[in-house]
Amino acid sequence: MSFKGFKAGTITLDEPRLIYYSGQVLSGTIQFELGDQLTFADIKVVYIGQAIVKWSENEVQKYSGTSRVRQVDYSGRDVYFSTEQLLCGGPTTLPAGSHSIKFSYQIPPSAPSSFKGSKGSINYRVVAVLEYQDMKRDELSAVFEVVAPLDLNTVQDIKKPIVLEFEDVSTCNCFCQDSVISVKIVLPVSGYCPGQMMQIKIDSKNYSSVEVRKIVFQFVKRERYHSQQPKSTYTPPEEVLETMVQGPILANTKRSFTFQMRVPDIIAYNLEACNIIDVAYFLKVKVKMSGCAEDLEDECELCIGLIPLRETVDGTYIHPLSYLLPQAGLPDPNNIPNIPIQLQNVNQTPYPQNSANSKIQLPFTQGYIPQNVTNSPVPYVIGFKVPDIVVDPPYPLNNGNNFPKPSAPPM
Repeated sequence: MSFKGFKAGTITLDEPRLIYYSGQVLSGTIQFELGDQLTFADIKVVYIGQAIVKWSENEVQKYSGTSRVRQVDYSGRDVYFSTEQLLCGGPTTLPAGSHSIKFSYQIPPSAPSSFKGSKGSINYRVVAVLEYQDMKRDELSAVFEVVAPLDLNTVQDIKKPIVLEFEDVSTCNCFCQDSVISVKIVLPVSGYCPGQMMQIKIDSKNYSSVEVRKIVFQFVKRERYHSQQPKSTYTPPEEVLETMVQGPILANTKRSFTFQMRVPDIIAYNLEACNIIDVAYFLKVKVKMSGCAEDLEDECELCIGLIPLRETVDGTYIHPLSYLLPQAGLPDPNNIPNIPIQLQNVNQTPYPQNSANSKIQLPFTQGYIPQNVTNSPVPYVIGFKVPDIVVDPPYPLNNGNNFPKPSAPPM
């Protein structure tokens, strides 16, 4: 028997960029060609979303005065969904020719953003499986990315200003008299979106003979990985995404001014639902002194989202990397469709229906309540209940209490 077979087929997702929002409906088509008719047990689709961390460290152990180096492997896994969906039960026989099977599934609204780091990643994929009657199987797979949209308008206390205060008592003068240097940094809010300008105010009073050479502002990203076997934490070096320098502040002067610093063009990671990977963004401030005075340093955490605060936007906000976001708009959970699986034979030969003794496996995902389940013999994608969203152009605004989890503490 000569045929191309299922394993020579393809999975095509309907989203051209292969990027979806959490809560969005993922749909696609399985296509394959048979040279002869084929009898099989069933065809199903498995949707998988998970995080994996893995790294190794060398441990020095001493036995009777002898040192030995032992490698310790750390690993962890966090599963967000693993849903199996039966498309065609059997035993079933398909005729020769080209075949096309459509599928659809709603990504859980709590799914975290896709991520790839030095010691771990968050990955999503869909796997199509054809099982034969002798228990053998053929598989096809396709990967996709998820962006978990964070609406800054839903984050508690985000509109409170950030204040960093630096004070130094300088004795760097010939009479050994103490002189005070104070620098105050103020940001109006703590939440921004990529491409927005942060209005940063500097109030300085320098009553000393020491010059403040410059004030360095750095926008940094920090990652942290948590293993489960054995339990441990790994923190790689931070990554500086943007740097700006202000100053100087001359001796025996006062100075007050405001400048703008642009939030880097990034797709900010929202890993609220991930238990083994943390990503956080910080603004580090370094006050560089001249002479014998020591430099001063402090920092604050910033909340970087996808939907900006209303108060910080004049007109319409457009993400600078919109070409890396899903083409579809943000999902509206108030209008969740129940879409049936569609089976189509390109040659117009009708597919045999699932036999009476075959089991239809509906895609229940742990932690979500299926809505409007029907008794149809064709498997349905189930809509999951999610927080209400009020559409208020140009931004869909989430009025729930889905606050981001606390991020990694500063190192």
